[in-house]
Amino acid sequence: MAIRKDLRSKRQPAWTLDYVDENSKRCRKRIYCSKSVAETQLGLILSEIEKRKRGLSTGERYMPLKDLIMKYLMVSETDGKSPLTVTRIKNATDALQRIIGAKILITDITEVTLENYKQIRLTEVTPRGTKLTLAGLIAELKHQKAMFNWAVRMRYLVRSPFVGVLIPKIMEKPVRFLSPSEIKSLYYVINEANDIDARDLVTFYLQTGARRSEILPPKFTWNNVNLTRKLIVITGKRNKRRTLPLNNLLEEILKRRKSFSHPFTFSGYQVSGRIKKYYKLAHIENANVHTLRKTCGSLLIQKGVDIYRVSKWLGHSTVAVTERHYVDLLNSEYEDIALLLGQTSVEFEIEKSGAILVPKYRPNQTNGDQKANKE
Repeated sequence: MAIRKDLRSKRQPAWTLDYVDENSKRCRKRIYCSKSVAETQLGLILSEIEKRKRGLSTGERYMPLKDLIMKYLMVSETDGKSPLTVTRIKNATDALQRIIGAKILITDITEVTLENYKQIRLTEVTPRGTKLTLAGLIAELKHQKAMFNWAVRMRYLVRSPFVGVLIPKIMEKPVRFLSPSEIKSLYYVINEANDIDARDLVTFYLQTGARRSEILPPKFTWNNVNLTRKLIVITGKRNKRRTLPLNNLLEEILKRRKSFSHPFTFSGYQVSGRIKKYYKLAHIENANVHTLRKTCGSLLIQKGVDIYRVSKWLGHSTVAVTERHYVDLLNSEYEDIALLLGQTSVEFEIEKSGAILVPKYRPNQTNGDQKANKE
């Protein structure tokens, strides 16, 4: 059993836990936290293994839901998840134990239990007098499903109660991005108000494609800025980092804000409220801070930047995520390609020897040229 710092990870600090389970199988786990938290996590794992060896494990038959939630939240906090994600997990698990009971044994939770939970959540009224939306329920169920899947991996359960539970799906809305005229209108109302902070924020989001929290403290500080090399480091989901070059406009903004404690000294809620105000003044509907990120991606694609570089720039986990978000723009590109190919009058025939595709005649040949070639 050992704990060592993972020097290969770009997501610092990272630690690798090496241990042997109750079946004498060597296991390795990487977590993102401080050394003291990593040592605590290793101690919990070894304690649980020892209990299973002695037949005293609180898993499977005797673990109440509240204990599972406590363990899962502790792991979530040390697994590189953002504080906002951890808060969402806590809200989802709190709702689950409030409705089905905190003391219920996790082996007593069945598909029927979870189906009843779904119905109750959709019909109950919150203290504010509102009901949970379908999108909100889907988010809760996904967090809860992840918790029970983790319980199976940790051998607290043999089978997840979510097996067979249908998580509703909603139609994905088309990606909302700002048109050139909307961008001009937004800058116009900001300039009219002479709000330099808002202008700098909008410009930074449009130019970098950053998520709301990625250019705000604590994720984005002056330590993330290298004006000498004209680079910034953006910390995304699960502490994944990406390095972006600075153009002259962004460099000028950062130099001008150098007197501040952070490049942008606002909370996420302050930024959302500020930009929402200018959207309203510019008569721009159905838009938020994230719309600026989508606009950045759409502008890159419309300028001909390939999907792989767009994915890296935006910090998507895979290219498939980028394709899903910008499928409409990509489809229009495919239509342009098909039109281009259709205009090229090239026919191919299979050459008998080697079965190689070769042109039958050159594109855009005149009839006279074709006859000459045949002769």
